[in-house]
Amino acid sequence: MKPDEITAWATVAAAVAAFFGIIVAWVQLRGIKKGLGMSSLMAVLEIETQMNERKVRLDDCSARIKQGHADKVPKENMAILAGSFEAALEDYLNAMDRLCYCMLHGYLEDKDWRAEYRNYLNNAVKEFPNKFNEASPYRNIKKLNEKWQAE
Repeated sequence: MKPDEITAWATVAAAVAAFFGIIVAWVQLRGIKKGLGMSSLMAVLEIETQMNERKVRLDDCSARIKQGHADKVPKENMAILAGSFEAALEDYLNAMDRLCYCMLHGYLEDKDWRAEYRNYLNNAVKEFPNKFNEASPYRNIKKLNEKWQAE
């Protein structure tokens, strides 16, 4: 075999090896992309679970306050119940604010979640207007709600 033939065969072999390398890299990148999508979905599901658990606690505190009014519970006890309600509300809104942050910053596609959460956010803002004033710590909820209501 002449040196030119050896060089040609080596070039062909290198091209074939590079082609297979590209295929392997493409398959691996596709798997990584799928894994990232699943990771993102798991994060959303965890936030949703937290929101639902906190909503249940909030509803429970609200029911206890209503029952306290019906039972004419003393003011001191009502103040304790009101404190529990406020803490539960803060926990609930914090979880919702985290979800809104993820949507606003592109961790989640907001178009995928808009149909499900548009009214959910709007109801929270309407139900607790004193929590969404100018100094509100829940600016992600406010911002996403304003964006979605304008669309």
